[in-house]
Amino acid sequence: MKWKRRILALFCAILLAASLTPPPASAADEVIFVALNEQVLDLTASTMPIIYNYSYYVPHIIFDMNYTSVDLGIRVAASSNTVILYNKRRQLTYNLDAGTCTDKQGNSYKSAVTRGGIVYLPLSAVQSYFAEDGLNASQLTTAYGDLLRLTTPSVILNNTIFVDAASGTLAQKLREYTRSQNPSPSPSPSVSPSPSVSPSPSVSPSPGGEAPDKSGVRVSLAFRCTGGETTTNLLDRVEQEDLNALFLFKTENLAENEALIRRMVGGGHAVGLAVSGTAEEIEDQLREGNRLLELIAHMNTHTVSVESGDVSALEDAGWSVYSGNVQASSSGSVSSYAAALLRTVGSKQTSARLLFDDSPRTVSALPALVDGLREEKYSIRLAVGGEVN
Repeated sequence: MKWKRRILALFCAILLAASLTPPPASAADEVIFVALNEQVLDLTASTMPIIYNYSYYVPHIIFDMNYTSVDLGIRVAASSNTVILYNKRRQLTYNLDAGTCTDKQGNSYKSAVTRGGIVYLPLSAVQSYFAEDGLNASQLTTAYGDLLRLTTPSVILNNTIFVDAASGTLAQKLREYTRSQNPSPSPSPSVSPSPSVSPSPSVSPSPGGEAPDKSGVRVSLAFRCTGGETTTNLLDRVEQEDLNALFLFKTENLAENEALIRRMVGGGHAVGLAVSGTAEEIEDQLREGNRLLELIAHMNTHTVSVESGDVSALEDAGWSVYSGNVQASSSGSVSSYAAALLRTVGSKQTSARLLFDDSPRTVSALPALVDGLREEKYSIRLAVGGEVN
C-alpha cells in the first residue's frame, strides 16, 4: 500500500506544481501575499515571493516557525552559504555557493536563488518534497493580489472561506505596504514660533537611557468577548496594532457572532471558549462550543479560559487552559492603567499572560500598552499550544 500512497502523492504534487505556475504578463511587478494556515504574513521584502523562470520562489524564513510563529512541520538551519529544511524524516540541503540542492540520499532538486541578500526557495519543489508530511500549497486569486497559501493538516478554514474571511487583513496589509513604498514627505519646519501644547499622556520607558531588551520574555494577549459592536471595535484596534491575539467566547455568544469569528480566524487570530460551572456543565459547554465553531468556521478549539471550575481536570483531559498572570488596577486614567500593566509585565521572567475584557477602556489602553511592550522588545506571541500556560 505504501507504493500506492507514494504514487498518489507524486501525482498530486505534479498537479500542484502546474497550479503554482504564475500568470504571464506583469505578475512580477504585482504584490504577492503569503498565508500560512490562517495567518497572513506582512508584505515586506523579507517575506514576499518572487517569480523566477516562470515559477514562484519564496523566502526561506517563511518556513521558520521562530520567525512566523506558524509550525509547518519543517525546521530551518541557515548559515552564510547553506540553507537546510528538515524534519525527522526528510532533509533538503541548499548549497548556495555550489548552486545545488540535495536530500539525504543525494538526489538533486531545484536549487535556491539569492536576490538582495535574501535566499528564495522553489515553492513547488519544497511542497512536493514534504507533501507526504502534510504540507500543501495553493495559488489563490483575491481582490488585492495573488495569494500563496501554505497549509498543514492543522489548517482550520478551506481556501474559499479563508479568502473571504481574510479580505480585511489583506486590504490592511496592502495599505501598509503601499504607504511604506510611498512615504509621505516630511513637512517643512514652520518659521513662526509654535504655541505651547500640553503633551498627550503616554507610557514612558524606564529612566536611565535605552529601554531594556526583554526579547526573552514572551507576552500573550487574550480577550473575553461579549460580541457585537463592542468586540468589533476591539478587533479593529488589535488589527490596527498589528497583533495576533486569543479571543474567548462563551458558548451562548458564538451563534450571534459568526461573521466576527470568521474574520478573527481569517486574520490569524485564535478563538477559544470561556467556560464556568460544574464539571458536567463545563463538559456540555465545550462540546456545544466546538460543535458551533465547526459550523461557523470549520474549526475546533482546544483552548479555554475558566471563570470558575476545575482547571486541573481540564488540563488532565488535554485542554490548554489560558489564565492571566498580569493584574493591574483599572482605576485612574487610561495611561496610568497601561503603565501599571507594563510595570507588572516587567516583573515576569519568562512569560506574561494578559487577560482582558472587551470594554472600551481596554480598547483605549491597547495602543499605549503595545507601544511600551515593543519599545522594551518583548516577544509578543499568539497564545496557542505551549504559549497558553
